[in-house]
Amino acid sequence: MMRRTRRRTGLSTLALVLLALIGCAPQRAELPPIAATPTERHRAGEFVWFDLLVDDPEAAKSFYGPLFGWTFESLHDGDFDTIVHRGRPIGGIVRHKHERDDEPDDVWLPSLSVPDVDEATSRARRAGAALLRKPQTLGRRGRVSVLRDPEGAAFVLLRAAGGDPVAQPPATGDFLWAQLWVRDHSVAVPFYAEVAGWAVGPILSHDGVDEGVFESDGMPVAGVIETPWERVHPNWLPYVRVDDLAKTVERAQASGGRLLVRGERLAILQDPEGAAIGIGLMADGEAP
Repeated sequence: MMRRTRRRTGLSTLALVLLALIGCAPQRAELPPIAATPTERHRAGEFVWFDLLVDDPEAAKSFYGPLFGWTFESLHDGDFDTIVHRGRPIGGIVRHKHERDDEPDDVWLPSLSVPDVDEATSRARRAGAALLRKPQTLGRRGRVSVLRDPEGAAFVLLRAAGGDPVAQPPATGDFLWAQLWVRDHSVAVPFYAEVAGWAVGPILSHDGVDEGVFESDGMPVAGVIETPWERVHPNWLPYVRVDDLAKTVERAQASGGRLLVRGERLAILQDPEGAAIGIGLMADGEAP
């Protein structure tokens, strides 16, 4: 996520936000599984879920629903909503009330599928990650932990109960890609090689900005880019596939969103609540 407003003040501040997702009191209902039906298969090394932590879920749903054709299934008295697209769950919206002015803006949090959460968490900590939430089992969701990589980007490690969603080409309105915004790719690349088993293709420089692609078994799984802006802190930024970049930008702006970056085939938006999200074009049959 790109963020230009409030500055993070440290690990404890970010942890307050993440507790909204997995720090629920024992008496509260469990989170739903990430696959509509059990698959018993896992896509280790891939992002399989995205959660939006947000102060006002209703405002978020009013923005994202018409923009991407998403619908929502509300749970826990509105504290959690499953994002549904074309009949499939693809993510969640989690209510988080900001209690301090210095807390981070609303943020997207990706979940990385791993074979063993406890083992991957241990490797991540040895490689320099900060542990925000130790491994725990969340009923039908599966086993999870939350970490912050050495650059400061937060992410979830997940072993989904019942398996991950079946991999399929992203349709319009589906999550398309995830990109890691970093200060120094030479720190991020070896960390994710250790934790996720990723390799990285050639790091290329475009207008002075270094950018590359993480690969798993020779297939692209995520991007990495060195942020050219001092006030954009390291974060994972999700992208959603759209079929018309200009019209999507116009609809987002008409609904209170802001355009942060615009390219020929992609753009980065900021929703009215402050969370950033990317949008991108992809031809049928094209790899993300």
